[in-house]
Parts: sequence; C-alpha cells; structure tokens
Amino acid sequence: MRPVKNKWKVIMKQLLSYNVANLQGKGSREYQEDSFGFVNALDVTEIRINGLFAAVADGMGGMQGGREASILVMKTLMADFENMDRKAHLGLQLAQSILHAGDLVYQMLRGAGGSTIVAGIFYNEMLYFASVGDSTIWLVRDGEVIHLNEPHNMKLQRYHESFSAGIMDPFPGRRDLQSYALTQHVGMREEAKVDMNYRPLRLENKDVLIFCSDGVGEVLTEEEVLYCLDSPLASDACARMESLIRQKDLPGQDNYTALVIKCSY
Repeated sequence: MRPVKNKWKVIMKQLLSYNVANLQGKGSREYQEDSFGFVNALDVTEIRINGLFAAVADGMGGMQGGREASILVMKTLMADFENMDRKAHLGLQLAQSILHAGDLVYQMLRGAGGSTIVAGIFYNEMLYFASVGDSTIWLVRDGEVIHLNEPHNMKLQRYHESFSAGIMDPFPGRRDLQSYALTQHVGMREEAKVDMNYRPLRLENKDVLIFCSDGVGEVLTEEEVLYCLDSPLASDACARMESLIRQKDLPGQDNYTALVIKCSY
C-alpha cells in the first residue's frame, strides 16, 4: 500500500509593508519647534508584533516653550506606545496618551508653551490616529487626497457654529485674521479635545499616509501633494515636497515637518 501524500499547502498571509521617510526644515524661522518620531519603522518583525508608530508635534509659545513642549509630547507618546495593550483599543490608548502628554506639558510650562500633535499607530493593517491642533493627516488613495483629521482652529469652530445656526456659508470668518488661531492644543490647562477615529481605518495596497505640521499642510496644494507622491519611494516624495516648499519661498514660512508612509504588498 502506497503512502498517501499530504496535498495540503501552507499559505502564508501576505502583510502590508511600510516604506517611510521624513523631511524637516526651519523655513524662515530662527528656531525649530517641530518634533517628530517613528517607532519600529525599520524593524519588520516588530511592526508585525507591536505595530508602527508615527507622529509629528508642532511646538507653540516661542522658542523655549514650544520646543520643550513638542519634545516632551513626542517622548511621552513614544514611551506610552511601547507599553500599550495590543489586545485593547489602540485608538483610545493613543488618545489617552495625548492627554497624558498634555498634563506633563502643563505641569512643566504652566501655559507658557504648548504643542499640536498628529499621531498614528499602524497595526494589523489598520490605522488608529489621533490629533489635537491644526497639524494634518492626509490619506492618499486612488489619486484622491483625503483629510483624515479635523483642525482645531477658529475657522472650523465658526463653520460649525454657522451651520448650527442655519447659515450655509462654507467659509465663515474667511476675512478674519484670527481664523487660524488654535482652539485646542496639547498643554492647555483644561483637558484638550482629541480628534480620533474610533473605528480603525483598514489600509489598502498603495495607500500613502502623510503626517505633517501646518508648515506643510497650509503650503502645499492637493495637486502638489499628488505630484510629490508620483514616485515609488517615500524618500523621493519627501525630497519633492521640500523642494516645492523652498521654491515657493513664502514670507513667514513656518517650520515644516512631514512623515510619509507608503503601504504596499
């Protein structure tokens, strides 16, 4: 009797990989107040076990307070990420980490400085994100640039107020110089309102995520972003973005920082 051969084949599930890069510059400012961070960006095994962390913090309040605030926010979030429970809701833990950072910033600076934050956790092909302030998270999918988070500024607040009052003006306060004043930031005396996705975003092949400060988000158009991403490497995209920002040479160009994460099989 001939032995029966095992016809079953073990098929390994193909997982998304991430190609990451960053850019940063002072613009026309004398000092750099932005901070950024990755965790596990270059370790495929760690990404599969614990996920990838990416974040940008834009310090405010002047050289000393802003820089100190953004650094403290970044250090706090990166340390908290290492200790998160992967079986619990990562988005809620990320939001709680931002509030934790806010408490530490306020204790250190007592309102003399603060920071914005955009942060994301890539885990099991899902994205959990959270933000406070006016920094931006873009998802680029199928040739479309999608803003994932809402900016915490007077312009958006007045839009919501106008809509609630039945006024259908899509650009309330557009002539107001205070339109871009922040309504929320990390390091407030009061607890900041964190914008987050309670339902994680399922990532797809060829998705691109961009986390950036307003020195990028308020300078590059969606068409320019798409042009910059017309390259297989995240590092090339960052080089193009920085080149465009420098070419524009805008008066009062803010510090600029961006992280580019390209997803692929």
